[in-house]
Amino acid sequence: IGKQVLHKVPALIKITIEVDVKKIQSSCLLGVVATKIDSFEAWANAGKIFINFAVSAIKNNIHLTIMAAPIENAPARKGLKEAFQIENNPQIFFRCGYSSVTKPLHTPRRDLKSFILN
Repeated sequence: IGKQVLHKVPALIKITIEVDVKKIQSSCLLGVVATKIDSFEAWANAGKIFINFAVSAIKNNIHLTIMAAPIENAPARKGLKEAFQIENNPQIFFRCGYSSVTKPLHTPRRDLKSFILN
């Protein structure tokens, strides 16, 4: 399914690094949580919906990963609307499926010193 979405959303390819493109292409399920309006309250409600879905998925050994870049990029966000054939505003884009990785991977954190300006 990921290959079909990427084909319809060229802006997504431009902002997504090669590793993420491969992950999207190999995903068995891609999802979007969308809201009628685009506001802080709508964002919070989208988060609640996603969390409820995520908890159910995790209980069934289904792994999820949020892909934030397509939501933050206007052309990619528009492309998601077209690819998923939705009129509402995409707030969360994610991929999910079964994983052979038994230990969750965590993004390395930057050292605090890299944020402090003298």
